[in-house]
Amino acid sequence: SQYLWDEDGPTAVVDTEVYAFAPKELELVVLESDNGAPFAAAFRRGYECMFPLPDLAAVREPYRCLIALLEVNGEMSLAEALSAPVWF
Repeated sequence: SQYLWDEDGPTAVVDTEVYAFAPKELELVVLESDNGAPFAAAFRRGYECMFPLPDLAAVREPYRCLIALLEVNGEMSLAEALSAPVWF
């Protein structure tokens, strides 16, 4: 419900929930762990047209723990959350 699609797949993300309550870095870590390489590459290109991508190194691990605890991406073990690929 948060993705806009066309014939070829997702074209945009529409998300207001996290931005209203948390820093942009949390949303970026969610997007990084919830989507694959093609999505991440396209998202990164679009994001960097407007803003520099923040450095997520300091917050990635604690935010991934929070994401796993809240089951933001569905039921996921802590090990799975922490070992997700780094795209941003």
